[in-house]
Amino acid sequence: MKDILKEIIVNIVVAIIMGISGYLWGKLRGTKQSTEAIKRKETLYIPIDDEMINFRNNYKDIVEKIDFPIIFSVVDKKYRYEIDKNITNKILELKENVENYNKINIMSLVSDIIQNRFITIFEELFGSIIEDYVINYDHDGNEYETDIYCEEYESLKYILEKDIKSLIINRNYPEYLISDIQDITHKDLVNIYSGCFNIIINGTPIKKRTIPNWQGTVPEFFAYNTNFIEEFNSNTKIQRKNELLKEIKQQSLDIKNKMEHIISKITKLYEKEII
Repeated sequence: MKDILKEIIVNIVVAIIMGISGYLWGKLRGTKQSTEAIKRKETLYIPIDDEMINFRNNYKDIVEKIDFPIIFSVVDKKYRYEIDKNITNKILELKENVENYNKINIMSLVSDIIQNRFITIFEELFGSIIEDYVINYDHDGNEYETDIYCEEYESLKYILEKDIKSLIINRNYPEYLISDIQDITHKDLVNIYSGCFNIIINGTPIKKRTIPNWQGTVPEFFAYNTNFIEEFNSNTKIQRKNELLKEIKQQSLDIKNKMEHIISKITKLYEKEII
């Protein structure tokens, strides 16, 4: 009888010890999980959320490049973070769109639009932009010709970057201000073309161009006959850049919402105050 009672007491003590050990282990494990979750919230999810918010609040126009250094670093070093596969895929899709977006050089495209329009108008008025050519030789002694362009066209190829930026930014007005847009872009174009026709070389102005039956200046004529907004909006590469920007904005919103959902969940599970 005593042996049975002793065995019962031992079993009870063992059960109590195991229960306490299990409780302490569970408590310790829960504390570790909460600490790690809060750390990931502070060092990973919040910085990503902030980066998405900053982009959506501050990105102004397609003349600027897009970069997400924090979020792209996460996928480049994903072995460190073990982020959910669905989130990783969303970030990779965003990264691909951003890379394609940045490859489309808006400054070069706008420069091409202006140069092509300049050539068309100039050659209708004054003849070819090619005034002469020179003979050159390559390293193997082979002969080739190099065209010599008129001074106006050579000057146009070195349009100041700020003038092109102004032209791009000013076209981005609401549609109900269309007449104002035309006025603003017209002034920008006049400034650009003025740099081509008011050239002084070694202290001497180049020959002055005139247009019969035109009361304004030559730069004003070129600007008047350049429908920049229409050509800008109909350019297929620029259209693609705009499409990519819409996708990037939507993707950034989706990632932002996902981060905020995770942040909220961690806060409720591990940091909510008990009142």
